[in-house]
Amino acid sequence: AAKALHDLLAGDEAPAPTTLQDPLSIRCMPSIHGVLIEAIGQAKRAVEIELNAAADNPLVLSDDGLVLSTGNFHTASLALAFEALSLAIAQCAAASAARFVQLTGSGRNS
Repeated sequence: AAKALHDLLAGDEAPAPTTLQDPLSIRCMPSIHGVLIEAIGQAKRAVEIELNAAADNPLVLSDDGLVLSTGNFHTASLALAFEALSLAIAQCAAASAARFVQLTGSGRNS
C-alpha cells in the first residue's frame, strides 16, 4: 500500500510544512490500508477453504463404506476472518472520515 501511494505521488513537490507532523489519519494511512488488504486476502482464503471442504455431519464416504462423525461444519476460521475484516474496514472508514475532515477543513469551520 505504501509503494502504491509513493508511486502516485512521484514527481509532486511537497509544500512547506505548516505543522510539525501530519495528522495520524494521514501518517498511518499505508499501515491501515495494508491491514485492510491483508484482511481481505485472509477472508478470501477462508471462503475458498470452506467452499472446497466437506461440511457434512455425518460424512458419508460411500466408496469406502464409511459413515464418520465430524466437526467440519464448525467454521470458526471463517467467522474469525470476517470479524478481522470488519475491524479493518471500520478502522479504514474512521481514518478516511478523519482525513476528510482534515482535507476539507471541516473541523476548523465551526
